[in-house]
Amino acid sequence: MNKIIITSAGGPVAENAIRSLKLAEPIFVVGVDVNSNMLMLSSADKKMVVHYASEATDMYVEDLNKLATHHNTSMLLPISDREIWVASLNASRLPEMSVPHYKIVETCRNKAELYKFMKKHNFPVPYTVSPLSYRNYPSTIRDIDKPMWLRATIGAGGWLAQKVESLEDIKAVLWFHRNKKRQFMLSEYLSGKNYCWTSLWVNGKLVCSVTKERLEWVYHRIGTTAVQKTVHNPQVSKLCEDVIKCLVDLYDPSMTALMMVDLKENHDKVYITEINAGRTGTVSLWFTLASKLVYNDHRVNFHYQLYRVHHGLQLIPCKKHDALPKDIMYIRHIDMGSLLTWKNHHVKIGLEIPKFI
Repeated sequence: MNKIIITSAGGPVAENAIRSLKLAEPIFVVGVDVNSNMLMLSSADKKMVVHYASEATDMYVEDLNKLATHHNTSMLLPISDREIWVASLNASRLPEMSVPHYKIVETCRNKAELYKFMKKHNFPVPYTVSPLSYRNYPSTIRDIDKPMWLRATIGAGGWLAQKVESLEDIKAVLWFHRNKKRQFMLSEYLSGKNYCWTSLWVNGKLVCSVTKERLEWVYHRIGTTAVQKTVHNPQVSKLCEDVIKCLVDLYDPSMTALMMVDLKENHDKVYITEINAGRTGTVSLWFTLASKLVYNDHRVNFHYQLYRVHHGLQLIPCKKHDALPKDIMYIRHIDMGSLLTWKNHHVKIGLEIPKFI
């Protein structure tokens, strides 16, 4: 039985990855996290607390290497943006893994730098001013006559994002964070559809991707998506493949990794808002279950396909774009389980009957 290490095992992205892998084959998972309480919820076979990735990097690297040696693991799967960044910077010091080159991770993790990159290479970018902070407020911002989007330059999921409609709004947000070492960016507010494109790349080539549209959020746009569906949008697919291919060609021609792109629509034009290099989002289990429902195999099980490539196994053949049919719905809420619907099929992914442990 192969054994792998999965980080951030106390969180939903890792749990989705663990369940996806275990649905495919009995892989032994060593789950690690900095939070001993949340780690108790993980379905990993072995659970270990480790040091924080970026504040104690040397000890974090040592922790993972000790675990890899002790359990004879064959793969490290870093989950969060922060851990993928640290892993890419320390790739030569860590157990074997499949993550993008640190240049790709560095470019994507800072949204201001990503926007500069996209503009330089002629990809569509909304009007943007960056970086912004309370002590670095550009004189060019004299007035705004329409809603704008203010958010931190580093952090996933629209971290610290605010819709602002006046200079007073902007200054109030920046003042609130005045004592933090944070940079913000101000962009045109994109009011159209919200998309997410998830993909697997092998040896610098796209091999599988799915586009979903976000329809509703848990707790009124706070946190993760509550209702989503698969869509087929050639404009989204082409834009995402082109921008990732540009990064790959420049920095990592043999990249094998997962890549996720968030996009917003405005007046029928689509813009990339962020790229999460080296990972999927919190709904990867949905793709796994949908793959089993539609094809009765694991071709759209992103983590399992990455696992297969990493171990020298042949990929399960999959469509490069729109790997799942459109209109597969996925609905979920905290403490209520989730529901997958497609045509006449309804698959309940429930919370188990309570167990006393």
